[in-house]
Amino acid sequence: MRFKNIIILHGGNEEAEISNVSADYIMNKINQISFGGRKFKPCLINLKNYPNEIELLNFLNENYPPIETYVIPCVHGHPGESGTLPLLLKMYNYKYLGSDFQSSFICFNKISTKLWCEKIGIPTTPFILMSENNYLEDMRKKEALEFFEECNREIFVKTPTQGSSIGCYYVNDKNKLIDGIKKSFKFNDQVILEKKVNARELEVAVFTYNGELICTEPGEVLTEGKFYDYTRKYSKESKIETLTNTTIEPYLKTKIQKYCQLIFKQLGLKDLSRIDFFVDKTDGSLYLNEINTFPGMTPISMFPKMMEEHGIKFQDYILSKLNMGNQHEKN
Repeated sequence: MRFKNIIILHGGNEEAEISNVSADYIMNKINQISFGGRKFKPCLINLKNYPNEIELLNFLNENYPPIETYVIPCVHGHPGESGTLPLLLKMYNYKYLGSDFQSSFICFNKISTKLWCEKIGIPTTPFILMSENNYLEDMRKKEALEFFEECNREIFVKTPTQGSSIGCYYVNDKNKLIDGIKKSFKFNDQVILEKKVNARELEVAVFTYNGELICTEPGEVLTEGKFYDYTRKYSKESKIETLTNTTIEPYLKTKIQKYCQLIFKQLGLKDLSRIDFFVDKTDGSLYLNEINTFPGMTPISMFPKMMEEHGIKFQDYILSKLNMGNQHEKN
């Protein structure tokens, strides 16, 4: 095995707290790895200790030679899942866990995710786009109100480039529609207006292991109709329940598995992802919700639970990547 060093990058911006918890989980799992009698001692590096990503990579390059080092960019949101870190790691010739810049960038932006997936035949929840430079024009306000009415006066207003439901607002009062749009524009100059679907929320861990593309059994987030926002996802007081292996109709499971494989291959994902779907409770329609190129690894996160439910220990998964040198596996 060529790697002498394992670096876990963590922290970041808006999701730094969750990234830190995920990094601790990964570190604890790596501490359980033994290869040829050798124990690994991963090094945790917090992004907040560096003024920018270039300074971080310069530090890595000076202290951890790329040929001897494997990097795990455990950074949810910016600058990890958004693609900046994968791009820099590649430029500095580091092998790393996760998707490259292009795939990360596409999947992190809800607009590009929807457009790409629609083009490859995967349905997404009905939506329209609003731009900050014209959202107060009468025509655009009319379009937003018409969409609101078409969606039975229940929509989500979402910023396209934030994770964990940050910048996402549930609107069921037309008088609060413009306010929700304005709030979302604080994060980005474009927003998505998306129909709220009375749906089951299903998640699938999709990853490569020893050259095989694996899609786990769908898990389910039991929200009881409540908006699965940042607090409900990660608060210690959260009452949200999850199932790692839920019961769904065989035809839906087959369709979800097909969609997951198509997404992973067509969007060029690498190593790991969590792909989420909605199943409409009224008519059984299936919609893509989102694609996470570096899913959460907290004690309540679905990805590691579903992987282990499938029969693969997370530490064995990491060991397989170290053995393979993180070359792009054939799916």
